[in-house]
Amino acid sequence: CSCNHNTSFAILLSASRVPMTQSTVQSLISKSLGGASCVLLFVAIVILCSLKDQRGMRSTRIHLGFGITLLIALIGHLSNDLIAKHDNSSVIKIGSTGCLIYTALQHYTWVAVFCWMLVEGVGMYLSLVQVFGSHLSKFMIKAGVFSYST
Repeated sequence: CSCNHNTSFAILLSASRVPMTQSTVQSLISKSLGGASCVLLFVAIVILCSLKDQRGMRSTRIHLGFGITLLIALIGHLSNDLIAKHDNSSVIKIGSTGCLIYTALQHYTWVAVFCWMLVEGVGMYLSLVQVFGSHLSKFMIKAGVFSYST
C-alpha cells in the first residue's frame, strides 16, 4: 500500500542501481508536474463546463468524462504520500483493510481513465473516419457505463 516514490518506469525498471539523489529528484519532478497537471486539468474542465453552446456535443461530453476521471485518479495518486507511509505513521496502515480499499480504488480509477481513453479514440474514429452515419444511439450512456463498470 505504501510507496516511497512517484517516479518514472525508467528508474523503476533500470538494470543498475539508481543513486538515491536521482530517485529523489525524479520523485520531486513527478510530484510537481503531477500537481501542475491537476491544476491545468481543473482549468480545462471549468472551461469545458462554461461553454454552454459546446456542452451538448458528444466530443465535449467525452472530454469532460475523461478529464474528471483523470483528475480524480491524479489526486489519488499524488495523495499517496499523505495517506500511506513506510513507517506506518499515516492514516492507512500497511496491510490493513484501508490499504486494500485504497489500492482497489486507485486501480479502479486508473482502469476507468484507460476506458475513457478508449471512448475518446472511438469518438475520434466516428468523427474523422465515419463522418456520415456516425451517430450511435445513446453513445454517452453506453460510454459511461463501459468506463465506470470496468
